[in-house]
Amino acid sequence: AGPALAAAGRARAAPARPRPPERARESRRASGGDDDWRRDPDLTEDDRDLLEELTERATLARERLRLAEETLREQRRELAALAQRLEGERLPPRLRAELELALVWASWRAGHPSAGELAEHFTAEHASAGDLLAIAWMIRGEVAAAEQLPEEALAAFRFGANRMGEPLYAYSLWRTAAVQRAAGNAAAARESLIAVEREACARGAPELVRRLAYDAASALGHGVRADADGVLRPEVCPPMGAAADRAGWRPEE
Repeated sequence: AGPALAAAGRARAAPARPRPPERARESRRASGGDDDWRRDPDLTEDDRDLLEELTERATLARERLRLAEETLREQRRELAALAQRLEGERLPPRLRAELELALVWASWRAGHPSAGELAEHFTAEHASAGDLLAIAWMIRGEVAAAEQLPEEALAAFRFGANRMGEPLYAYSLWRTAAVQRAAGNAAAARESLIAVEREACARGAPELVRRLAYDAASALGHGVRADADGVLRPEVCPPMGAAADRAGWRPEE
């Protein structure tokens, strides 16, 4: 399994994202480009100050994103190199599974074209890896969804249906709804979102589940209320406590 994984990790280096030459960027700035608002005589001084601040924030955000993407690519390269060095080594099964999943995760987050192949390899080689296996199946679903392969994505996310009561169950339903909606199956997407909502009704629902449920409620046009225990829940849930406060936000009309 190790050599196959390392080979997949080395294969098909991700193409560098094209960037406009510096001369082209200077030309765009000189001709107005994205800064046409600076030439607008109707803007007040306050308008200009606000737009300047927003432009600076956008520039900083793009730079932070570029640095984050480079960090992810570097982490992936390091993990691929480590997997290659450990080819043929006798490692405990759990340790090898953790190493291989780390490479799967980094490849997916870095947008490397080997991510789908690595995730498929993991699910085939580590069928008893528990939570690690579940994460690998979710990554397979994400890769298939990004490649607009709805049947493959739904089959992968279906793995989470076996994890009822866990955040992974709500996540798999939430992502299933997105794939169904993108495929034009609005009715099925609605049913999946309703199921996500219901996962947040329990008193001990994890924070991640509640956040997904809030998003599902908003997509369905349902409100969210604060219950007597201080926890926000979709309004379709039974109130927690006799004095539950039903006042809360509703999605925009």
